[in-house]
Amino acid sequence: MEQNKFIQDTGLVVGTKAFEFSIEEPLEAISNILKTIKQYRDFSDPEDLPAWSEYIYEIFHIFGFDTKTIAPRLIALHAMGSDKKLKALVCLIGPNEDFQFVIPGLDWQSYLFYASKHHQVPWVILTNGLKFKVLNFSSDPDNRKYIQYEFDEILKSERTDSFFTIYKLFALISLYDEKELPSSKGQIEQTGTKVYSENQLMFYEFWKTFLSRSRIKTKLFQKRSPRYSNHIYIVLGKRRLLLIIKISFKYAGIELHIDSQDQDINKIIYDKFFQDKDEIEAAIGESLVWDRSENRRKSVIRQVFDDDGLGDRGQWPELQDKMIEAMIRFEEVFKPYIDRIEPT
Repeated sequence: MEQNKFIQDTGLVVGTKAFEFSIEEPLEAISNILKTIKQYRDFSDPEDLPAWSEYIYEIFHIFGFDTKTIAPRLIALHAMGSDKKLKALVCLIGPNEDFQFVIPGLDWQSYLFYASKHHQVPWVILTNGLKFKVLNFSSDPDNRKYIQYEFDEILKSERTDSFFTIYKLFALISLYDEKELPSSKGQIEQTGTKVYSENQLMFYEFWKTFLSRSRIKTKLFQKRSPRYSNHIYIVLGKRRLLLIIKISFKYAGIELHIDSQDQDINKIIYDKFFQDKDEIEAAIGESLVWDRSENRRKSVIRQVFDDDGLGDRGQWPELQDKMIEAMIRFEEVFKPYIDRIEPT
């Protein structure tokens, strides 16, 4: 691990055997993940606290975790897939709050220590979105060693070397399997083979070949990396519009998620799209599913391939080409409508 002004390690990972393992992703893929997070950061304002919180959630999603709020300030990071194993706890604070104290006499580190004991998970993270402090209470609870990094500065300067250290740290957290941390390289590799379910490994393999085939036809996914989940996505416009492509064992589909922090704005954007429903569907070439979701924050417009799924590997190339062409068409059709509503 390099030493620089962006990362302060008090002994949590530097020089430890637990950090002596390799990750499969090439440096280029990790660099693309950095650029993807930076795109989100470019459209996120620390003064807009609800939107800023969503940005922080998205950071963890990009690193491969599902998130669940379990207390006003506490987030649980779970493994993606069916097992949903708890991997870490995150304490989320505001950008202008004291990074040391919850209240006078109670520091954030102590707060997380009690949360760690209550939820029986050693990994804990404190973040305000600008910087992160990561601790592991099973390694040395007396000295409370930690690693802290200036995440926002790393993004702004696009320091791939520093980001690689962060990426590897989250990979280490993902290896936690409700046991003590492995203490040797061999044990980490052995644990690592058990982290992902068979379905997750199949998702990863599918997206790996999907992305390889897509690069021949489009640049839409050039910054994306394979994931151990049922979807990948790209960001459209500036208003939290996500274009998501999904795969399961029974179907594949494309979804446009309209999901800013303001439910009223989401519905306004959806209604503007819906006004041109017939024109949009004619351009795409088939009917879409229009889901305004009256009682939920986000709205969704989706296209579903009912007869296609993940199960038949022999059909993957044909299915992937179908998904790629549909995604290209979906983005092309919606882009002018998105450009039209951006100034509002």
